[in-house]
Amino acid sequence: MRSVPTDLATHLATRGAVPLALCADVRWNDGAALHFTSWDRDHIIPEEGADDPIGAPVYVAGLGLSVSKVQGNSDGKVDSLEVKLLLGRSEVTADEINQGRWRGATISLFLVNPEDWTMGRLKFHAGTIGQTTLERAQATAEFLGLMQRYLSTIGEVVTATCQNEFCGAVDSRGRGCGLDIADFTYTGAVTGWDPDGIVVDSTDFDGFADNFFNGGRLTFDDQDWITFGIAYSIQADGILKIKQKPPFDVTPGMAITVTRGCSKEFATCTDTYSNGARFRGFPHLKGNDKLFQTGQK
Repeated sequence: MRSVPTDLATHLATRGAVPLALCADVRWNDGAALHFTSWDRDHIIPEEGADDPIGAPVYVAGLGLSVSKVQGNSDGKVDSLEVKLLLGRSEVTADEINQGRWRGATISLFLVNPEDWTMGRLKFHAGTIGQTTLERAQATAEFLGLMQRYLSTIGEVVTATCQNEFCGAVDSRGRGCGLDIADFTYTGAVTGWDPDGIVVDSTDFDGFADNFFNGGRLTFDDQDWITFGIAYSIQADGILKIKQKPPFDVTPGMAITVTRGCSKEFATCTDTYSNGARFRGFPHLKGNDKLFQTGQK
């Protein structure tokens, strides 16, 4: 059950929901924060519990802040909600959306009387931002309620494949791939493009063995806000098939950067990269067929 401040409850009882403004606080782990409102102009609201508006955050208007129908649950199910913002000011950019900057940020939503913020806040949702999409200059963020954390895996998972990020740094506990990504990065230029097959041709890569770049990544240097996974590579003609079609026109001469991938298997780590000592997996782990095998006569 949500608690409504006394003054705000009196306001709602006498004047209804007008005027009320929806406000959103978005915060990242690096300390950055943004504040938005559905009100028709920017306004200052002190942090909860503070009385002095000096130095308080400014809640930005004009971004079309809105939320979908709220589905709250008291039975442990994950809340369902979407938050929508319009692009049009420097606070929300297409590059940040496409690069996944917003994913994982914490968000809290509340209502205030913008004409008198001292009435308090009506808090109704808090959680984290999940998948964020961009369409027609409108960003739509998936809202993950607090119960979502109970559905997330915390800690390490025992798997047969390696848990390290390919070429990731070694941490204080000695965990990490430790290889230098620069040793597995190659540059070239597009010489041909087949949009139907999602195939990039580049003569700069026709000297490599077939499947050399399987599982790797490709970026177009002038569109480095998005990375494309490589499904397979063929030595003949330097063919690189990527997993999705770019949202821009590909033309010959465009500079590209390609990095190798890793299958996370022990044989790949030892035979291909000579890095078996850093392998963080359990390659001899028995599968479910062995774990659940019944006795035989």
